Amino acid sequence: GVVAAAVTLIGELGDNYGVKVPYYWGGGHYDGVVVGALGYWGSDPKCTTYANNQTYDYCGLDCSGFVPWAIKNGGFNIGQRLASDFYKLDGAEKVTLRSGEAVLEPGDLLESDGHVVLVVAVDESTSQYICAEASGNAQGVLFTRRSFKDSGYWGVKMYGYYNNSVHIRSE
Repeated sequence: GVVAAAVTLIGELGDNYGVKVPYYWGGGHYDGVVVGALGYWGSDPKCTTYANNQTYDYCGLDCSGFVPWAIKNGGFNIGQRLASDFYKLDGAEKVTLRSGEAVLEPGDLLESDGHVVLVVAVDESTSQYICAEASGNAQGVLFTRRSFKDSGYWGVKMYGYYNNSVHIRSE
């Protein structure tokens, strides 16, 4: 469900409507983690902030707004998180990526001190994770590829978190 939410947000909006959710530093934090896409993402000029030597003049999501959004829209209760503390979630497990082998699965995360990325697929033939992330002003929320042995990141196995019934959202 988490992967489906991320892929739908990126793929469906882009493929069917030619729209992408822009990157917006602090995006996803000010109105909490919501179910569904907000109508003003990408359009509201009242959303102006300055970070990373860039000005952001529209609403959207940053990395630590996008990943909780995908998790919540995948059917799980989650509140807002900082980019570097998803491994602290109850049931999550922090793992190293030194081996160069695929240690993560779809739904797991890549995390660093300042960024978080959702793994949506594993490409064994290229030793890469196919990821969904909110990355930078021009790129917005998009698909990327990361090496199995990305030295700037650690892995976060989410199996224990997703399989804990306490975290499953009830409608």
